Amino acid sequence: MKIDTPRFEEKSRAALADPELRRAMETMQANFSGARGAAVAGLPEFDALRDRARAVKDRTLAHLDHYLEAWESAAAAAGVRVHRARKRLAPARPAAYVRCPTDTCSLGPPRRREARGRAKRAARRRNARWRR
Repeated sequence: MKIDTPRFEEKSRAALADPELRRAMETMQANFSGARGAAVAGLPEFDALRDRARAVKDRTLAHLDHYLEAWESAAAAAGVRVHRARKRLAPARPAAYVRCPTDTCSLGPPRRREARGRAKRAARRRNARWRR
């Protein structure tokens, strides 16, 4: 696996060196399997629910164009401005992105990254003032 994220190794080493994070990860690893097993055992219809969820997911993916169009119509009716890409960027990425009111969406066009950064900082300042 090739990791293209800048400074990934540096950040991951720093995160792994954090004793609080390591403790949290160890606790999660120790408790997750037991807790999941107990939850599954306490839900007799678990297999049926899992099969139903898989069927819903498969149906949604098979008709994704229909659901995206319905969502786009509902979003536009609510005042959201939806932009469509001219071409797909990658097979797994959607061909549309939402323009957030504060222009902070991460799926926006690359040329807007700097503006998004400024908008995020401004939003943080506004939120900090509001909390006081």
